[in-house]
Amino acid sequence: MTAGRQTKIGGVIVAGGGATRMNGIEKPLRMLAGRPILERIVERVRPQVDELAIDVRASSRALYDSWPTQNVAILSDAFDGRAGPLAGVVGGLEWLNSLGGDFEWLATFPGDTPFLPHDLVRRLRALATVERPVPVVASDGEQVQNLCALWPVVCLSELRRGVQDGRMRSVRRALDELGAIQCPVSSQHVFTNINTERDLVDAERLIEQHSALT
Repeated sequence: MTAGRQTKIGGVIVAGGGATRMNGIEKPLRMLAGRPILERIVERVRPQVDELAIDVRASSRALYDSWPTQNVAILSDAFDGRAGPLAGVVGGLEWLNSLGGDFEWLATFPGDTPFLPHDLVRRLRALATVERPVPVVASDGEQVQNLCALWPVVCLSELRRGVQDGRMRSVRRALDELGAIQCPVSSQHVFTNINTERDLVDAERLIEQHSALT
């Protein structure tokens, strides 16, 4: 944090996937126990950041423009689907730059993970420093949760170049190239993601069994 001013953190929900295993229906807009997955994610992450956006494919923009998001910006994929989820990271960083002010970090969240921790950003921020401005990414002890991460705004130029020249072909590759720090997050079920119809059924069962997930 820079002395004399308050560091701000922006957030972006990366929702640019093709939903090929969900019959082409946008995963964030699918209903989960009576509520859209996206609504559940926004509810959990909006209080953790100063500004929040959703990054989507340009072809899906109209679906989200009409979605009742309050104080949430809608962004279009910066690379028109060619860079996968990494495009959402770049788009989010470019959006923060356009806002001006004192934003130094971008928190990213996957658009198919409805049970994210209410304190995820706080945990990531605890390991982030301006002296060594590298990403901080959550790890559940078994795998790295690539899109549950905090990215320094100063890495935008390097990320954009890495995508354009093909050096960074995935979020994981970008994290490795930038020397990301891993942050242990071991709470049960918080990284449950929904990729298939079966995952949706399992998530509904989790909600029935665990009132904290509602």
